[in-house]
Amino acid sequence: METARKTEINYQALFHSSPVPAFILENTGTDIILIDFNPSVSKIIRNIGAHNLDQSVDVIFPGFYELNLNLRSCSPEHPSFVLEALYRSHQGLPATYLQFNCCYVDPNLLVVSVQNIHRKRQAESDLEKSRERLELAIAATGAGVWDWYLVTGEVVFEDEWAAILDYKPHEIKPHISSWEQLIHPEDKQRVYDMLDRHISGELPRYKSEHRLRAKGGNWVWVLDVGKIVERSTDGSPIRMTGTKVDISKHKKLEAELELLNRELEKRIEDRTQKLEQSKRSLLRNRQDLQKKSQHLTEVNNALKVLLKKSDENKADMEENMLANAKELILPYLEKIEEESLNETQLMYMGIVKTNLKEIVLPFSRKLTSKYLNLTPSELTVADLIKHGKSTKEIASLLYLSEKTIATQRKNIRKKIGINRKKVNLRTYLHTFQE
Repeated sequence: METARKTEINYQALFHSSPVPAFILENTGTDIILIDFNPSVSKIIRNIGAHNLDQSVDVIFPGFYELNLNLRSCSPEHPSFVLEALYRSHQGLPATYLQFNCCYVDPNLLVVSVQNIHRKRQAESDLEKSRERLELAIAATGAGVWDWYLVTGEVVFEDEWAAILDYKPHEIKPHISSWEQLIHPEDKQRVYDMLDRHISGELPRYKSEHRLRAKGGNWVWVLDVGKIVERSTDGSPIRMTGTKVDISKHKKLEAELELLNRELEKRIEDRTQKLEQSKRSLLRNRQDLQKKSQHLTEVNNALKVLLKKSDENKADMEENMLANAKELILPYLEKIEEESLNETQLMYMGIVKTNLKEIVLPFSRKLTSKYLNLTPSELTVADLIKHGKSTKEIASLLYLSEKTIATQRKNIRKKIGINRKKVNLRTYLHTFQE
């Protein structure tokens, strides 16, 4: 009794610590229920948990009729089965290929192990697709496949390989000597060299363009490509496989293209001589044009200097006129207004001031545009200067140092274009339109 209990304990420990997902089912006669499972099961079948104990497999695997049918058919006469099927543990999750291995261990007990074979099935599917693509590619290019067993010299030539040379498959002896006898004498040594360099490991693959004799005696250009696919334990080559493609049309086009290239080179040479003559003539004309262009450039530069000087004089004249109107005329008009004038005199005085403003208005608008590149702080300082504030007073009002205000005064003079002129900044600012 003690031995049986220890065996049971050991079994339970082994079962629950096993990395192989497994669960135990009981056939009650009317149903098949889950009585135990190890933790590894949840890594594959996520919806199994303690709440599933004593539940029917129909509840645990709803809709998985294939598995449930195989479980119910398991009996002493059919004690085991292996089932590979797609299983989806939750709605919305991708289906996974699982392999169920069932073993009938007792009149009432079934042990089922589970393996995730999704990667295996995916790899098999990918391999099959690759094989199909390869077959389609070979068929599309009309390539003839060959398979060479280097130890025996036996070569399996596919039907297309023989067809390229107008032979029937049975007319080509399946041996490497058949191929060697068909190689053009001028190409043979070069082909052997390329083959030896690949077999020795110098080249990753064998590739050769050479001529083979067809059944009718004509020579067929082929592209032969192959690779060692099997080696012995000591590295010796055992098997090599590859393809052969008819490139006769390609070679013919190459020859025609070479002829065209030679003709084109001759034409280019003749044309080049004519172009050289034209080039020398154009060079002479260009030198004459350069001399004329240089003379025109000098004249143009002189005109630009004159126009620039004229614009500068015009600008200075406008600034002086505006400053004179502000400093030499308006102040006296204002003093006259302070005198006792009769109604007619006041009317005339108003007309004079209005006309004077109309005269200087175009100049003041141009000068006002110089304000546009001042910063907000420089605009504030300029306004205070205009209203008669000193550097010290401005510094006190704006809580800045006198040095900072002095720097801003310099910047203002520079931006409005009087940094090198002996013009009073406050007076000049008064010339701008309000």
